[in-house]
Order: sequence, then structure tokens, then C-alpha cells
Amino acid sequence: MRLYRGDDEARGVDVLLRPARLPRRLVELSERDRAALGVEFAPHGRGTLPREVADLPHDHKVWIEDPAAAAPGADAFRWFFFAANPPWNNTRLSLGAVRALQRELPLKLRNVYAFFTIYANIDGFDPSDETGRRQPAERALLDRWILSELALTTRKVTEWMDAYRVYEATGVLTDFVDALSNWYVRRSRDRFWAPGLEPDKLDAHWTLYECLVHVARLLAPFLPFATEEIWQNLSRRPFPDSDELSVHLCDYPEPDVEAVNEELSRVMAVVRSLVSMGMQVRTAERLRVRQPLEAAEVVLADPELESALARHEDLVREELNVKALHFVPKADEYVRYVVKPNFRALGPRVGKRMPAVKAALADVDGATLLRALETDGRVSIDAGGEAVELGPEEIAVSLEAREGFAAASGADGVVVLRTALTPELVDEGLYREVLNRVQTFRKELDLEYTGRIRLTLDGAGALLDAVRPREADLARETLAVAVALGQAPAAGAHVREVQIDGQRLTLGLVPD
Repeated sequence: MRLYRGDDEARGVDVLLRPARLPRRLVELSERDRAALGVEFAPHGRGTLPREVADLPHDHKVWIEDPAAAAPGADAFRWFFFAANPPWNNTRLSLGAVRALQRELPLKLRNVYAFFTIYANIDGFDPSDETGRRQPAERALLDRWILSELALTTRKVTEWMDAYRVYEATGVLTDFVDALSNWYVRRSRDRFWAPGLEPDKLDAHWTLYECLVHVARLLAPFLPFATEEIWQNLSRRPFPDSDELSVHLCDYPEPDVEAVNEELSRVMAVVRSLVSMGMQVRTAERLRVRQPLEAAEVVLADPELESALARHEDLVREELNVKALHFVPKADEYVRYVVKPNFRALGPRVGKRMPAVKAALADVDGATLLRALETDGRVSIDAGGEAVELGPEEIAVSLEAREGFAAASGADGVVVLRTALTPELVDEGLYREVLNRVQTFRKELDLEYTGRIRLTLDGAGALLDAVRPREADLARETLAVAVALGQAPAAGAHVREVQIDGQRLTLGLVPD
């Protein structure tokens, strides 16, 4: 960190800050650092209140700056005041709170924009040349979905803004940018990485371009500087003769009614929900995302969706990193439902009806009960011919997986993962860990995205054995023109030693 006085920024020192039990906005400096900065301890020392810091003279306070983390700009603060709280709630301003909200939308948008510009430049994509531009109806299902979401988002944001409900509008925009970043771009990476500029890859370029230009107009009132930068680069630069000189001189966008596909949006929402449940299972069971599993069993809350979800089976399987995906009518073979009434909360309300309530809970279907609680927040049971409504504070239903399985449930169903690992699955998991370490090493070396390398791997036999049958895949994924296993790094190579499950692996990388 860099420390300096507010009246003399040039006179600064670089220090290593260590955590300590100190009141907020207080830091203790060594005698040497105090002398270098020309500062003294505050008069009240550790008794100084945070609100008093601003009024202290320059020789009693310092500024702390992290060179690796630039301070949030005007857009970040503007977004914070729009998105932090509804206007009827107090908003507590802090740099940490601004940065937290900055990560939810402004930084995600910046990352998507950076991703697009990198690969558009690599492929020579030019939006002023519409040769090969296909209509949305002719593009992949994922393209049609994100364009439908864009149209629905535009409609919702316009409705909220017309009603002066800015806070609600920020929530809709945040959800869309998250879907664009964490679903569309992530699921489309292989399309952008594909060689050449085939129709499917060109569709991906056009779809992401259309989303970014449209979102720039949607977000212009919220992030005036970031959206102007995006607009100038993506709209003005390829179309210098356009009358729309600035994003702030454009009309607010209208939703593309023809792009709206409510059914597709509904089905994809369920797909994302199932994937989210699967990720919950992995987190709870400490199963690494890169470790393939044998199978996933899915019980849908709405069985009628099975045929529609079948079109996305490969997508769900890849996201959950399982070899097989099965839709099953019930999860009883894999899990059991545990119903736990809160008798202390129920007693005063149901009184003498408690035995009937207990009997009804013993007979009720746990899956139905859990689904009702997660969907509606309440459940109704028949206790001796009388309907009794129970809330989540009065009853809890949990899911317990049987041995060899792990499960999670949500409003859209139950996802069960088979957790037993075969030697083949373990080897594939190790290979993916090795691939990840190589890709991370490439990134740390700041190599060109299309830069070729020569790669050597040396270390634990189990790791090399896992890579050996997949050597060609490793070369393709890492853009390696040569891969040598069991060899020491070549002279002049960049070298990195890593640990995978406690096993040593030495990476040697030479740019080609």
C-alpha cells in the first residue's frame, strides 16, 4: 500500500499493512514511517472517533492507496446511490459498499465489453459490414434466448422508469448483465474460440454486439461515462457518419417485440435454476467443479417441462460436469425428506389440534410439502378435516441424500448427483486441474490470446498418467505446438511449480 499526506502526495511511503484490532479509520505507523511522512499520532490516539478523522490536521492523518485497486469512479458512485437501497431507506456510504455494488453490474459489463473487443479484433469483426449477418430466428437457441431476455429487460426497465422506480429498474438491469456475463458469454466461449469466421461464430459476434450497443443505451442514465465509451467505440467508430453523435443524444430504446419468446425464457430460467442447485450440491459436498461425476438425476416440479428441457440436456450436463443426465419422476431412491415441526411455535396456535396436525404431517408427501414452502412460503395440510396453514417458522422440510448421492432442492425441482468416483473419473478430474494450471500460467505471463507455446510437464506420475491419453486435448486447449511429458523445462523457459491434491507438478512454458 502507498501512504501519503493529503497536502503532499509526492512525499509518500510504500508499506505492508497488517490486520490489527483498531477502531475504524485508524492505522498505527512505525516511528520510521511517521518520520518519513512528517506525521504524529492523533491527540486522542486509539480513542479517536471515525467522524473526527476528517477534521484532523494534515500532520495527524494519512491517505492510504492500493496501487493495484483503482478507486471507484463517478459511474460507480452514481450506480451505488441508484442501486443500494430503495429511496425510503437510509443509505450508508462506504468505499467497500460502492465496490461491492460495482462488482454486480459495472465491472461485469466492463468485462463483457472487454471480452467482445478482444475477440472482435482477433477475428476482424466489422459491424459496418453486414455480410453474413443472419436474422435472430436463424441463429442458435442461446442467441435467441439472450435477445429475448434483452427485449423483456427493456420492457421492464421502461415500465419501472416511467413509474419513477429507479431502484427496481437497477435490479432488472443487474439480472440481465449477470445473465449476459455468467451464462451467455460463458456458454459461448467455445464459439468465439473456434477457428475462422463460420456462420455460428459470426452469429455469436453479432448477438453480443447487438446486446452491448442496446445495453449502452439502456444504462446511459445510470452509467453515463462507461456507456459513452462503449457507444463511441461500437457505434460511432464503425459508423462515423451517423447522426447519433452520443449515446446521450439517442432515444431511449424500445423492446424488440419480435425477439420476445416467453416460453424460451421460462425454460432457460428452469435450466439455470437446475444448474444452480447442482452447484449448491458441489459446494456443500466440497466436490470441485472440474471433477466429472457419473450422473445427475433431476426431478422436475413441473413434469410437463421435461420435453422442453430435453433440448438443453447437453447444456445442463456440461454445466453440472456429469457424464449422464436423467429426468426421473421421483427422488425417493436417492433422498428422503425429513419433516421437522416447530412445536413451540405451533402449540399456541393449534392448541388441542396438535395431535391431528402431527398425524397429518406424518402422512404428507415430503416432496410436495417442500415444493410448496419454497414456491409459496406456506403450506396447507388437512388436520382432522380442518385446513391448517403452516409457515416456514412453524415447519421445516430438509432433504437428506442416501449414501453415494448428494442433493439440493428448489422451487423448480430436485437435483441429485452421484458422488462415487471411479479411477477414470479421478484421472479426468486431475487432467482438468492440470489444464487449469497451464491456462492460469499463460494468463499470468500475459501472453497473446492467440500466442502459441511449447509446454513441458514434469512431476508426480499420477498427474502425468492422467494427462498422457489427453495430450492432444491439452495441446489444443492451451495452443501448444508441442507438449513434452516427464521432461524438465527447457533452457530459458518460464517455470512454475504447482501442487494438485498434494502432488507436485512443474510447468515449463516457452512462447513459440
